[in-house]
Amino acid sequence: MKAGNGAAALLPTELAILDTTLQLLGERGYSRLTMDEIAQRARVGKATIYRRWPSKLPLVLDAVRDLSDDELGPPDTGGLDTDIHLLLESFIEALKSPLGRALVRLLADAAPDPQLRHVVYDELIRRRQEQLRVILERAIARREIRDDADVDTVLELGSAAILHRLMFSDEPLDLEYGDRAAQLLLCGLRP
Repeated sequence: MKAGNGAAALLPTELAILDTTLQLLGERGYSRLTMDEIAQRARVGKATIYRRWPSKLPLVLDAVRDLSDDELGPPDTGGLDTDIHLLLESFIEALKSPLGRALVRLLADAAPDPQLRHVVYDELIRRRQEQLRVILERAIARREIRDDADVDTVLELGSAAILHRLMFSDEPLDLEYGDRAAQLLLCGLRP
């Protein structure tokens, strides 16, 4: 894990704990993740973990927040299609990485837990949607899409398409699919 904004003041031991947490999330998911296993794999005592994190949930939330702090701003090439393609490429590559798989497992486990679901939505989904919102608003200003475009619905539909392919479909999540879904959505927005 790179030291994102939230990780600047973290000790190497804390970074190892956060890295291990994300790695185990990818392997086991949230519900099967244990503090004992995190301590063992990170080669620290449980007391070291509990000094900073009182339970599994705050530890997982910090790991996810730190990971999402690493994200860059939305691309700005001056063209809607290129910006969306670059954003999709970044998102899909991230989801296919080991850390991305951890986040997908966390997303699946978040459904029955309101606190976890809220954080997963805010930290993972809403952040990507806000990047897309910036891209769409720039495109409106450049008159590439209609000024009455329902941006909120596009954000929800775009996220739903990616998450459906990722979590429920047997088809691969790749850039070709992402581009097709984006172009279909954009057809309804063009002047």
